[in-house]
Amino acid sequence: MGCLSVTLSVRSQTASTISGIVSSAEDGKPLPFAYIILKNVKLGTVTDENGRFHITISDQYKNGHLQFSYVGYKTSELSISTIPDIHSVYVKLTPDVKLLNEVVVKAQPEYKPKELLRKMLERVPKNYGNVSVNMEGYYRETVKENNGYIKYADAACLFYYTPYTGDSYKWRDFVNPYFIRGSLSNLSGYWGERLHRGHFSHKTLKDDGVKIIDSRASANQSKKNMNANIEGGPMSVLGNDLIKIQEYFLKKKNFSKYEYTLTEELDQARNEWVYVLGFERKVDLAKLELAAKRKKINSYLLNVKENMLSGKIYIERHSLAARKVEYFVPSSLKKYICGYTTMAIKHFDYKVTLEYQQLNGKWYPHHFRQEDEFIINDSIKQTITPYIAVEELFIHKVKSDSVKKIKPEELFANVDQNQLYDYPIEYDSSFWVNYYQAFPAYSIPEDVRQDMETTKKLEQQFADKQKKDESLLPPVAKKEQYQFKIHGEAITDEYAWLKDPKAPKSNKPVMDYLTAENQYSDNYFIPLRKNQRSIFSELTSRVEKNFESLPTREDGYLYYYRFGTDDEHPRYYRKAQRKDKEELLLDVNELAANKDFYTAGEISVSPNTNIMAFYENSDGTNDYTVKFKDLSTGELLSDSLTQAGTLVWASNKIIYYTIQEPATNRSYRLMKHQLGSAQSTDDLVTEEKDNRFSLSISRSKSKQLIFLTASSKTSNETRFLYSKNAGGDFRLILPREEDHQYYVSHFKDKFFIATNKNAPNYKVMITDTANYSRHNWRQFLPHRSDVLLEEMEFFDDYYVLQEKSNAQTQLRIVEMGTKKENVIKTNESICEVKIGYNPETKTDTLQYSYSSFTEPLTVYNYSMKTGKQITVKKQVVPYMP
Repeated sequence: MGCLSVTLSVRSQTASTISGIVSSAEDGKPLPFAYIILKNVKLGTVTDENGRFHITISDQYKNGHLQFSYVGYKTSELSISTIPDIHSVYVKLTPDVKLLNEVVVKAQPEYKPKELLRKMLERVPKNYGNVSVNMEGYYRETVKENNGYIKYADAACLFYYTPYTGDSYKWRDFVNPYFIRGSLSNLSGYWGERLHRGHFSHKTLKDDGVKIIDSRASANQSKKNMNANIEGGPMSVLGNDLIKIQEYFLKKKNFSKYEYTLTEELDQARNEWVYVLGFERKVDLAKLELAAKRKKINSYLLNVKENMLSGKIYIERHSLAARKVEYFVPSSLKKYICGYTTMAIKHFDYKVTLEYQQLNGKWYPHHFRQEDEFIINDSIKQTITPYIAVEELFIHKVKSDSVKKIKPEELFANVDQNQLYDYPIEYDSSFWVNYYQAFPAYSIPEDVRQDMETTKKLEQQFADKQKKDESLLPPVAKKEQYQFKIHGEAITDEYAWLKDPKAPKSNKPVMDYLTAENQYSDNYFIPLRKNQRSIFSELTSRVEKNFESLPTREDGYLYYYRFGTDDEHPRYYRKAQRKDKEELLLDVNELAANKDFYTAGEISVSPNTNIMAFYENSDGTNDYTVKFKDLSTGELLSDSLTQAGTLVWASNKIIYYTIQEPATNRSYRLMKHQLGSAQSTDDLVTEEKDNRFSLSISRSKSKQLIFLTASSKTSNETRFLYSKNAGGDFRLILPREEDHQYYVSHFKDKFFIATNKNAPNYKVMITDTANYSRHNWRQFLPHRSDVLLEEMEFFDDYYVLQEKSNAQTQLRIVEMGTKKENVIKTNESICEVKIGYNPETKTDTLQYSYSSFTEPLTVYNYSMKTGKQITVKKQVVPYMP
């Protein structure tokens, strides 16, 4: 059995802790994530990445046996009663060498490994289903904690599955990860609180889908307050179909990253010889370990993390169809799957088996199985708790005639937020009785029942999970006297004990109360979950699938953006005003492909229309980087501006932009950037020292001026610079004053200044741009105590006021010469009207928007001369019956 040395330390009168190291008897290296199980008891742990373990055993099991197991090694067993009382334990496991008569191998096949792999891939469209089909199947998922089952869910399913084409798909072909129909689980964005699956591809094509015919789920039997679920459901495990969606070892560009071997084995069940194509990821472990120790993700580490699988493909000799694929993460790479963090869930193993069946000469999915293993390292209780999450899919019927797609409202999409365990369907016992009669092989496994029926039958758990427990009362937080001082004033907070910013997870009273609140909330909403799903489906069905923005006119071009049916992000375009050919400026979907988070936009183009600036963010923070793109070549420039706020092109080469303060994201500096130079060489124009104020930079409608504004909640000040004097100094219009806000518009040679000085609803002053000191201001519009001025727009012959009176917005049009006024009439008394995009002044057409509780957003062009209007764009509101 190997050399054993054990440490026992008494924690109490009823339990002892056994500690030690598990290593390989072959080379003495520690075995990370080896299992230690108390035989026939739901108690166990795994070793950490250094092979160390701690397991606390109750005295009632002092005569029990510990089992030590590791993939590729013989399981070792140890009687607890024979362990001496010493300081350490060393368990050495012996490699498991299979006997020759267990696997019959025939040498010297007629193909070389990569040659066979290429031929197998070339024949995928011929060997596998080449038309769309409906498939009927059964899906089951289980979660084990400490070697005992704690969660069970299953479902009868109907699939729509598109053909095997052998194509290399792009990101736009796959399911949008934000398209959600189903459980709407309250999924944490933090992987450390989820049974996360994001380390490996689970892609499904947009047209592929599944409908849940019926499903059921057990109670949660966790003793560790584990609430995380398996993510994605049936389409998640079907997303492992690498014969259809070729990734990793089957993607031609990755062939050089793998070592391929080829043997032949006898399939004794069919009495047929098959090719066995083995593949193993080539890894320099020393280089990988060095990369892992660095603070930032090294390119080599990232490359390995994206392609770390090994396994076998079982290929038919004559057709060269893969009838079975097995792949997994090798033991040496397990610790690199994701970060090893205390008090958080770590993903450390991943195993998949794909078995195909032949029907009418074509191969289809038959039995897919995925196993993910996780651990939680509790640094408070000094325990490592293992979890095993298993998904299985069985396909028992494939239908290629009268095939129907799954309706959008019936889809259970392959997205993290969809979790079958929380799918709100009431338990239908008669359905499952009939289902078992038709498919007895799908009966609940006995070991699942044995673990989970200690207090209640599973069938009763299925029924109770969809019923509200009326006896569960809302938790009441206890009160504890606590006082503290703020600015010399004593504050009493009876709930201060709930505030634990340092280590809330190790604070038992806090966690117990939060758990009770969550249990009450979950229980309360059980009867409403179906309504929640229905409302969500209706809301998403009303989102316009194909959207194109109204164009903006700049320097001879029309600029606009567009969302396609399944686009998560926009695409930005432009076209010359006198031409029909459009130019794609930025495809944010393409930039965001394969990224956990990405957003980009807010494009602005240089005055000569050659260089485009745009903002991007890839970490979900408020720190944005400005990138520059040469529109004539499509190449990105080397320039980039980090922590950027607002931005204005002063000339074709000079950009003014604000910088955000790292700690607060307050825009506190104005910088001047010379295109083609490093950001570190940029000139500091001004810095806002008062942390109540933030800076913003903008350009006037006339494009003649650049405005720099410093604003707080209650006051502001504005400076200006003529664009033609891009290198000059900004001039202050009026210094800041307490409780004084003013906003400046430039029209011809005048400043129109909306000010709340002694005018809470704002009045408008006018002054020359050459003599703008306050004593030169004169009143243009008086203050009105019953009307709030929100915005104003100037044209050569008119000006327009956006006002609010009695909580209702309205647009007032005033003719410059005659002062004749006209308020645009609306169909409804309760609505919202706003001034729209109006870049030109030499026009009598006003663009404005209108919406109400009964009318979608509509944009109009209104003739200020005749009062007639035309609809420019009306929001499309789809309806799903």
